[in-house]
Amino acid sequence: MSETAFLPHVIAACEAASAADRAWFKANPDRSHRIRRAFFGETPQHPDLLGFVVVRQVALGVRVRALYLRQPPSPPHEATEDEAASLFRKIMDSQPQGWGFVGAMEQIAREGQR
Repeated sequence: MSETAFLPHVIAACEAASAADRAWFKANPDRSHRIRRAFFGETPQHPDLLGFVVVRQVALGVRVRALYLRQPPSPPHEATEDEAASLFRKIMDSQPQGWGFVGAMEQIAREGQR
């Protein structure tokens, strides 16, 4: 089976995740970060780990996502802004090009607001 056979499923997962994030940030306009369980197909599957996504809204309608896997169970509460922002920074710091990508998205968002 070719890798492209999974593409429609991954696209559908990413579209559903984007819609959910859009709605969440609309309902929580004071927030810039959130942590949520990954949609099936949004992260690699692992038999012993759960997929999560840290989302940073860099501007209205412009979001950057960082994927990570962790041991079950899920965290017992909705992460605060500080908790989600801290985890996002840790993930970006661990990626060689992470902050460069975030900076590029922020610049694109600023230019789009002009």
